[in-house]
Amino acid sequence: MSTAAIKPRPTTEDDITAEVLRRFDSTEDPRLKHIMQSLVKHFHAFLKEVQLQECHSILANSILCWRRRSNVSGPPAHREHGRP
Repeated sequence: MSTAAIKPRPTTEDDITAEVLRRFDSTEDPRLKHIMQSLVKHFHAFLKEVQLQECHSILANSILCWRRRSNVSGPPAHREHGRP
């Protein structure tokens, strides 16, 4: 049996928001990092404001998981600075 300490998972809404924000700390593109952290802050505030039920939370989580599945690392070079 391992004696290594298990890090407790975030439990409050604020803990969860802080953990999600922390996961963007290593984002290399500063603009993408700023956008994603701002999105998380506003989206989490929205979720708290409208007091979503569990089924709605599952849908919201699915939307946020898109980032992980799409492996977003930044905009394509030809689309930077508003160029098509």
